[in-house]
Amino acid sequence: MASVTKLTKPQSKVQATLQVAAYCRVSTNSDEQEDSLANQQDHFKSYIQQQPNWLLHKIYYDNGISGTKAQNRPGLQALLKDCQNGQVDLVLTKSISRFSRNTTDCLRIIRQLKQLDIPVIFEKENINTDSMDSELILSVLGSLAQDESQSIAHNVRLGYQQRASNGVFHYSLPPYGYQKDANRDLIIDPIERKVVLRIFNWTIEGKSPGQIAQTLNEQAISTKRNGKWHDSTIRGILQNTVYLGTTEFQKTFTDDEYHRHPNQGEQGKIIIEEHHPAIIDQATFTQVQKIIMLKRKFYPQAKAKPQRHTFSRKIYCGNCQKLFKRQSRSGKVCWGCQTHIKSAKDCPVKSIREDALHLAFCTMVNKLIFSQKFLLEPLVEQLQADQNQEQAAKLSQVETELKEAKDKQDNLQQLRKQELIEKDFFTKQDAELEQEIANLQSEIERLKQLLGDQNSKLPLTHELLKLCQRSNYLTAFNAELFEQIIESITVDQDHNLTFHLKCGLNLTEGSKHHVKA
Repeated sequence: MASVTKLTKPQSKVQATLQVAAYCRVSTNSDEQEDSLANQQDHFKSYIQQQPNWLLHKIYYDNGISGTKAQNRPGLQALLKDCQNGQVDLVLTKSISRFSRNTTDCLRIIRQLKQLDIPVIFEKENINTDSMDSELILSVLGSLAQDESQSIAHNVRLGYQQRASNGVFHYSLPPYGYQKDANRDLIIDPIERKVVLRIFNWTIEGKSPGQIAQTLNEQAISTKRNGKWHDSTIRGILQNTVYLGTTEFQKTFTDDEYHRHPNQGEQGKIIIEEHHPAIIDQATFTQVQKIIMLKRKFYPQAKAKPQRHTFSRKIYCGNCQKLFKRQSRSGKVCWGCQTHIKSAKDCPVKSIREDALHLAFCTMVNKLIFSQKFLLEPLVEQLQADQNQEQAAKLSQVETELKEAKDKQDNLQQLRKQELIEKDFFTKQDAELEQEIANLQSEIERLKQLLGDQNSKLPLTHELLKLCQRSNYLTAFNAELFEQIIESITVDQDHNLTFHLKCGLNLTEGSKHHVKA
């Protein structure tokens, strides 16, 4: 008997519903930024509803928080926690700059989510991390977002510097011995003033900073923040010219990785004398500085050891920010975090073999050489456009306003010469125009400084492009090239190496060659 086969219509495969989360961020609490946050939330709600098999899980957001450090953003941390708990299948965000302005954080988070099989979609850049063939593109775009953040911070600092150069400077927290009046100016705190005088007098009498700190703690006298006194706190007071009535602007500075350092000449300083009432006279202050110098002479600090290796003082721990130290283990050379070497419990970042560092550097350079046409060349063009267009247009506008103000002043003076206007009216109008002209001239100087900034990343990026154009792929580590293009390396807990290039790019390479603790 013939067999009969029944044909049935194949059933379409039912796609699983994805739990989709969206992340939004604005950096300030202004009304305009509040509207931006609301617009981002409305956009994602509408967009997710339009996608088949997508279900909105939650919209996470950080309001009025900078994007430079991931650990300081509760909304982002809540999103990551829910991802780890299996509540999210896909993450949406507007752009890399909204997600993170710190390239190292950005790539670390993306890799964590990738290990959980959770892709991230960046709408503006049209990047889906489910396809990580474009990781180098993501890294370069992340560097641009970080560079934009640094550019904004640079402009803010210039504004502070401009006000300080005009003699205007307000402390966020007044130094010990002072408080702020209603106009935010420093005035002497009568109780704390007595303590400052005792600190200087005890030093002249021969007491050490440690002994002074111990005495103040025993007398239950607290610091400005209601804490304990330490010898470093006492030394800071003894060497602080604020007690002479002088203010120094930019005693510290923030590097490209958002870490604060004492300003030892890396950045310019502005000194404002007679800024506020003095507590200590010049003679007493000078006498104390001589005592400090004599003690340094008899108890000199140990001299720094000369650098011996290519990686010396170049590799930093991404967890505790300590420098890596060179070691030899079982016949192999490796580099380890100094905190981890002392105690693995205090820092989880393990040592990494030197040959792994060599390999990661070669891989990173070869990727740059390969991608020069579609990454570095457009990057140079974008930096040129960003540097020139906006500032040049603003400079032209301000120069036009300056010419108009000077013309008004000339006309006013002509009217006064012809006695067509009263003297009082002339004096008032002329003073206002003089102030306007001075302000416009200061703004022109600031814009010219931006346009001619010698620290611009453009020349270094252009030099990197030319280097890639004339170089062959690396087959072995090149120490001279490393010194030429690399500022530093950061190693994270997963042994991802972020190369911080001198031109401002931050490029990350993975490494599996770590050393067991």
